[in-house]
Formats: sequence, C-alpha cells, structure tokens
Amino acid sequence: MGRPPKPTELMRLQGTLRPGRHGDRKRKPKPPPGAPLAPEWLLPEARAEWDRVVRGYGKEGILTGLDWGMLATYATMWARFVESEATVPYVGLPASYLSAMAGIATRAGGGSHRGAEPTGAAGRHPAPSLAAMDGSAIRVA
Repeated sequence: MGRPPKPTELMRLQGTLRPGRHGDRKRKPKPPPGAPLAPEWLLPEARAEWDRVVRGYGKEGILTGLDWGMLATYATMWARFVESEATVPYVGLPASYLSAMAGIATRAGGGSHRGAEPTGAAGRHPAPSLAAMDGSAIRVA
C-alpha cells in the first residue's frame, strides 16, 4: 500500500499542483472555515502577535480553527522571546573562553586554521544587524 496522496490544497499552496496530472481529488480535507478565536489566557504581547498573524493569514484563508494550538504556542513563545530580549542584555563571552573554544574546534577539525578568527569574537552579537539593548547600533568590525 502506497503513501496517501497529498491534499490538493496543500499542493496548490506549495505551487506543485499540476491539474493535468492531479485532476480533481475526491478526498479533500475540509477544515472548518474561519480563523481561530484567541484564548483568554494569552499575555498582552502574545495577544498582539496572535492578532497580527490572524489579520495577515486570516484574509488569505490560510488559517482555520484547526490552527488554534499551533498559533497559541507560537504567540506564547513570541511573547517569551520579546520579554527575554528586553530583560536579559546580551553579554559577549570572555576572550579566554573564545580562544579555548577555537582550540577545541581546531583539534576537532584535525588541522590548523592559521589566520582564521574564531567565530563569535568577544563583544559581538551573533546577529550584528540587531540593535543593542541601549538603542545604539552594534558595530561590526
């Protein structure tokens, strides 16, 4: 017995639908139409993200009532991410840690990497395009 066919709507969203080959499938899942309602327990930041996503995807008909759990989890994780970014400032690793990690990486790679700067030099943010917590831009050398 083979793999069950991919739903027609999923192929349409992915851009892989070929009407001549796939035709009109009889077994189409029909999730209930309309965007899910937000849970009452969402934090304000999570609720704002929920509303943003529902506004964007709800109009396209992409979200359905079945997406409630996924969207609640995403919105909650987004709120936790925003809170952690706002409360815990980024602190670079001390140079001694970086040189030790570079040595471990060099030994693990089995060779010497002369002139190679260890990844994550002290004081650099892993995503240099982000602004520092005090609002000043992070310089990338």
